[in-house]
Amino acid sequence: MRTLILSFGTRGDIQPYAVLAGALSRAGHDVTLAVPESFADLVPREGPGTVTHHPAGTTMLRLLQEIMPQMSGPRDALRSLRVMRSAMRELNAECWDAARAARPDVVLHHPKTLAGPHVAEALGVPGVHSCRCRTSPPRAPTPCPSSAVPPSDAGATARPTPSTA
Repeated sequence: MRTLILSFGTRGDIQPYAVLAGALSRAGHDVTLAVPESFADLVPREGPGTVTHHPAGTTMLRLLQEIMPQMSGPRDALRSLRVMRSAMRELNAECWDAARAARPDVVLHHPKTLAGPHVAEALGVPGVHSCRCRTSPPRAPTPCPSSAVPPSDAGATARPTPSTA
């Protein structure tokens, strides 16, 4: 099977998809991992299948790293929006280029990669929206923003109540 994985963001956003690409490759599948150039070192090189890196979002990531720390209000946000619009178009075009090169059977995409569902639809293949955040109740007394279950006591497992199940 040929899989296209589209991801964007920080290393924490990209690395889980690189690990998945490696597992798919070891299972004999061919994977194209479309992520910013600065994460090329995360692309696995093992398996009977292949993992190909297709740069996507490099300009957008660079701009975010340069612009975001300097923003201080609505005016800065509007000014950066103009610059970011071009970078977003470039990211979308790079995702489409990766898709045309990969000719995937399935597209797996991170929520930050807005082109993902559109690429899958245009290709007529399944698109899988993959959010890699924790959705199960926590096992330690730490808050979980995506769960309606309150944190449990240390060492205990929280169980949903009928009102949250």
